[in-house]
Amino acid sequence: MGLKQITAATGDVVTLEEAKAHCSIDGTAWDSLLPIYIDAAVAAAEDYLGRALRPQQWQLTLDTFPAGAIELPRGPVTAIDSVDYLDAERVEQVLDDAFWIADLISDPQQIVRDPEQQWPETARVPNAVSVTFTTGFAQPPAVVKLAVLQCVAAWFTDREAGMMPIGAQQLLRPLRVIVI
Repeated sequence: MGLKQITAATGDVVTLEEAKAHCSIDGTAWDSLLPIYIDAAVAAAEDYLGRALRPQQWQLTLDTFPAGAIELPRGPVTAIDSVDYLDAERVEQVLDDAFWIADLISDPQQIVRDPEQQWPETARVPNAVSVTFTTGFAQPPAVVKLAVLQCVAAWFTDREAGMMPIGAQQLLRPLRVIVI
């Protein structure tokens, strides 16, 4: 299984102006460093949550179609852009959406085979199945913004602190994806 980002995240979880207001910073002296803190805080929050905080596109590859559902990481998934596979002759095919059902309600989101269909045979090569999907919050929840702001403020105050503050983790915990 492989996972790679196709399109970079768009939009801001927290703007520079919001971070400056939260940290009570006037002027422009910190305008070059605060975006680094914001990006690091967003990355830490995404890593902690196992979720994408901003809209972005990813590609998941599998060696074959699974017996069960295809779980999609980095939710919340907002769209399945394509399901492609290499057929037995190693020719790339687009899987007709009549073969699968997008379950974007469950957590994690998943692609389920239509019970009246069978997955097609794939070539016996690595990464024969590819799912491209769009994920991320259109507008991150307020607790996510606050957690990112707490990280920025903590790192602004203590430039040697490397970990996400406990308070930020507590805010994010209800949204965290637990992998078992």
